[in-house]
Amino acid sequence: MTRTRMSWEDLLVLPLVLLAAAAAWTLHAQAWDLGGRSPILNYDTAQYAIAARELAWHGRLATPYALPIELVAHADAPWPLAVLQPGLVLVEALVFKLVPATGSHAGSDPRAGLTLIPAFCLFLMLAGSLALSVRHLFARWWPDAPGLARHGAALTLGLAFALDPEAQHFAIGGFTELPFTLGLLFLLLGLALEAPVRQPLVFGLVMGVTGLFRANMLWLAPLFVLASLWCAPCERRLRVGALLVAGFAMVMAGWWAYKWRMFGSPTWDLTRFVLWDQVKGMDWFNLYHLPQYPQVPSGGEAWQLLSKKLATNLPIMTTAMLLGPRGLLIGGLAAWLLMLRPPRPLLATGLLALVAAALGVVTASLSIPWLRYLFPTRILLEPIALLALWAWIARVAPATLGGAARRALQIAVAVLVLAW
Repeated sequence: MTRTRMSWEDLLVLPLVLLAAAAAWTLHAQAWDLGGRSPILNYDTAQYAIAARELAWHGRLATPYALPIELVAHADAPWPLAVLQPGLVLVEALVFKLVPATGSHAGSDPRAGLTLIPAFCLFLMLAGSLALSVRHLFARWWPDAPGLARHGAALTLGLAFALDPEAQHFAIGGFTELPFTLGLLFLLLGLALEAPVRQPLVFGLVMGVTGLFRANMLWLAPLFVLASLWCAPCERRLRVGALLVAGFAMVMAGWWAYKWRMFGSPTWDLTRFVLWDQVKGMDWFNLYHLPQYPQVPSGGEAWQLLSKKLATNLPIMTTAMLLGPRGLLIGGLAAWLLMLRPPRPLLATGLLALVAAALGVVTASLSIPWLRYLFPTRILLEPIALLALWAWIARVAPATLGGAARRALQIAVAVLVLAW
């Protein structure tokens, strides 16, 4: 890691961001009446909590809860994990293990609030990590940056995340979005700082750990490998690529073996049927709530129906992704990539963030077209694009703008992002 300069301002930024994030979390939880009118566990978070409790109490990666469709392969309880990723199950099981239960009753567990501990910590870690990432990026690529620019950028990135309502909402429940997003942040920051070239095995391990929380990593991991190879010297590309894949496979191998043993295939995943939600009268309920696999189209008919679904949902999801300042930020990122010719690690990071966001829009359009499924790539694309837009203003904005005008424009963009 590049050595960074420390000052008292640096030590002040992080506590400010963490305090603001904690305050935002508290206000959101109070407004949501968490634990009162709004239960701590909902449908999604309860599935993970129940599986984690099973692991903590009985030492088995299984769950006493199953959808009817799961009875096709396994008729009796407990059922193997068919729609859950193991990462959050392991984390919550550790928390449950550290706070022993008074009894293994099958009813509601009054310790459901324990699932908020990882969520709250991850929320603070993401806000703080975004602020700290500025120091490392500036130390590597702009070491003589004025302190005001460095600290202002760190505060803006950390506060923008803490003020994001969707980020706050994922932090008041045991969702997989926050741990997956934290892993993606480390990977993108590592790519920008050339970590895959210097420590490819460690980078591969981080890819694997991130993949334990969401299956999206299966198509994002090849993008990180390709970007890392592009940044590596020619003579080291074979070694870098082999270690990246090895690190990823070392972590994921246990999960793949589990699925192979339980379902007969390392790629088995019930969530594939969600592609047919809202197609030919099918919906999530009738796809998963019968003890049989649904009869879905195949061949040319399948391509035709899915293409129609994509064409219908893609404009809606794209518009949602570009709503508000995001369109301005993404435009600034595109201009920075095209006009400034940044160093290859930064270029690879910016391109990968854009491609990952585009893939998120496409996959959400093909499955369930909700903005929440764009969260991990959306919430990281915004700070990357904001830094790029600031760089574009500093170097490419109209020559008629003086230094003071450029700084005022950069501040205006930051205020717009925070106000939105």
